[in-house]
Amino acid sequence: MNLQQGDKVICVDATGYLVDGQQYTVKRVFHLDNKIIGVTVNECVQKEGFSCYRTNRFIPIEKPHTISITSDDLESLLDAFVALDYYSEGTYINIANYSKVVDKIEGQIKKNNN
Repeated sequence: MNLQQGDKVICVDATGYLVDGQQYTVKRVFHLDNKIIGVTVNECVQKEGFSCYRTNRFIPIEKPHTISITSDDLESLLDAFVALDYYSEGTYINIANYSKVVDKIEGQIKKNNN
């Protein structure tokens, strides 16, 4: 697992002050022979001393990706979809599928730009 400072992770194997299912932020990454051997996390406050946790106690949360799309790009995608549907179905254009694609693309754009 390739973790970096600031990465968000979920605990899947609680021990000490960790809680299963809890989200944490990697505070520091410890290496030995170019391999990550452990991490500390911001949200886990140790009352005494220092605690480093094995990386297999966590799974990374994927970082969101933003898609930048212009109205011209959207129009091109829709034109391509209609053309593909037109050729695969003869002269019939499937309006239901067209609407699903439009809704899906618009939903992705709104989600990624919020």
